[in-house]
Amino acid sequence: MVPDMLVANLKFLNGLSPEEYQVFKEAAAVSTEVEMAEWDKSIEEAKDIAINQMGVQFIDVDVNEFKQKVLPLHEKMLQENPKIVDFYNHIQEANEKQREDSRMETMLKIKAGIMRVLSIVIIFLFAFMTVIGTYQIVTRYFFNKPSTVSEELLTYSFTWMALLASAYVFGKRPHENGLLADKLTVLQEKY
Repeated sequence: MVPDMLVANLKFLNGLSPEEYQVFKEAAAVSTEVEMAEWDKSIEEAKDIAINQMGVQFIDVDVNEFKQKVLPLHEKMLQENPKIVDFYNHIQEANEKQREDSRMETMLKIKAGIMRVLSIVIIFLFAFMTVIGTYQIVTRYFFNKPSTVSEELLTYSFTWMALLASAYVFGKRPHENGLLADKLTVLQEKY
């Protein structure tokens, strides 16, 4: 069973230094990720047992269609019980926030994938430049026939590596401390 929350003693939390508290928060976040991954794995194992050993057939349901079908029931329930309207609205707001968080999580996964590809391309370009640079040195000093192709390859590789590396660094830097934000802060303090 995956816990819904982590409970800690308030006296303990207040006694932590800011650095220790940050470590505590990060550990809790990592713990949640691991627990969710293990939970998903156990669900898949249980489904496999149910299908292959017990003959269970799972039927996928269109959740949005189901929601639309029960919407009149929601409205009737709210009319009959006006005391629960605030609670119902709170649940709907939480559901909407969860949908937004899910979209953000998808965007962060896409960003992580892009960053991974960028890092691989940058590493490849750096290794390629090292090999081509060594080749150019060998042809120039040992054979007295400098390679013009290698010089062009180095120029283009360096240019692309610099562009991609700057995109990579910008992607790794927290947006709250962005270059434009830094410049605007300096201007604001000036005036």
